[in-house]
Amino acid sequence: MRFCDRAALIYASGFGAGYSPIAPGTAGSAAAIPLYFLAFDWLNRPGWAWAGYLAFVALWFAAGVWASSRAETLLRKTDPGFVCIDEVVGYFLCVFALPNPIPWHAFVVAFFVFRLFDIWKPEPIDRLQRLHGGLGIMIDDLLAGVYTCLVLQLIYRIAL
Repeated sequence: MRFCDRAALIYASGFGAGYSPIAPGTAGSAAAIPLYFLAFDWLNRPGWAWAGYLAFVALWFAAGVWASSRAETLLRKTDPGFVCIDEVVGYFLCVFALPNPIPWHAFVVAFFVFRLFDIWKPEPIDRLQRLHGGLGIMIDDLLAGVYTCLVLQLIYRIAL
């Protein structure tokens, strides 16, 4: 197997989280939290934090489309179960507009609300999941992240 193929499988699995024997999607969402903290110092630059963060999410999304498509091709299987980079990217987006610094309990609430939308898949999330290839794998979780972000904004504004 070529290096690029191995890299695609590692990335698509959320750096191994997708190989969890129990709930790989949930493991992928959980893996997003430490990945967020690893990247946050780079993203938290005065004057461009939002633009930098959205560029970060867009880059991870594009790489996820490529890696997920590659995983499908290599394994000759539609939406392989170990692919959870979609959950990682969706979670990154759901915490996008939370106040900085994000309190620990907001990460927990975001996790559960995101998992709810990811599993429930209200329209049009369900329809988007049916798209073929890596885009279909990634886009539904990105929209679940948007829905979660909106719900978290409502919670944040009502609670304060």
